[in-house]
Amino acid sequence: MARIEGARLRFLSAHSAFERFQTARTIFDQRREWSTFLSELSATFNQVLRATKQHGKASAWAGRKKAERKDDPLLQYLAQARHSENHAIGQSAADTLRLSVKLNHGGPDVAVQAGALVMRGPFHTHSAKASQGISLIDVLNEGKWYPPPKSHLGQPLGDSEDWFRGTDPIVVGGLGLRWFEGLIAEAEEMLTK
Repeated sequence: MARIEGARLRFLSAHSAFERFQTARTIFDQRREWSTFLSELSATFNQVLRATKQHGKASAWAGRKKAERKDDPLLQYLAQARHSENHAIGQSAADTLRLSVKLNHGGPDVAVQAGALVMRGPFHTHSAKASQGISLIDVLNEGKWYPPPKSHLGQPLGDSEDWFRGTDPIVVGGLGLRWFEGLIAEAEEMLTK
């Protein structure tokens, strides 16, 4: 179990950075913690692979995990966002002001005029909220663009009413943490057999 301890420590560091990200009061602090989170997740993955390298079944298992990380849109985005921030001039998040409005009924006409959202027609506002923070954006790594994820492990992140979930770092980061926690648990189980 000692071999996996380094990965667990890096995971705990990623988890702490994610918690600090969620409570950050400034966009600067959010950006810093998001970058730390991405770096620690990447280090976690590498530590898990190193820790399991000497185990007999590790080669096939590691191959499956590498493929899953490469093929899953959310896991791939987290990895590529880290590469983009550390090895290029790019960034993986942009400052945003998010406005969410839910309507009870009616179907107003919606248009963008002179950069403003204009709604006309009969409607009643059910709820509205605005929040400022960062949203995930497309990242560029080695000449290839990676958009924010729309799915994870075959499941969509949102529907037509919740289309921005893939750009929400709290949603993406939380799902990423859950996957990495499972990765460590699998590695620990494999190492104890």
